[in-house]
Amino acid sequence: MTAVKPPRLLDVEEWLYVAGTHDVHTAVRLAASNHSWFDTADREMPLGDVPSLAEKLHEMLATALVGWMRWIPANHGNCLCGDFHSRDLSPAEAESRGAFRVVWWNS
Repeated sequence: MTAVKPPRLLDVEEWLYVAGTHDVHTAVRLAASNHSWFDTADREMPLGDVPSLAEKLHEMLATALVGWMRWIPANHGNCLCGDFHSRDLSPAEAESRGAFRVVWWNS
């Protein structure tokens, strides 16, 4: 049996994915502390002093998508997005082989 990995950001360019959880609050917290969508200066200020950050976090809570994904190999580097990655994410059935929980945002 493989060990369960902790929630983590996935290195996917198109959208923002947090793997290893279905908890939206955990995913938003992880994304806000580590993803390039968030300015480092904004992270260090009280939330009340950065209204744009508060709006972004609130929007993320409201628009999060939850499901199961798995990594699939791309055919000769032609991934689904067309950027020639060696692998891509694909929807998966719950708890099927290679599937993991994910929270994501598509905009």
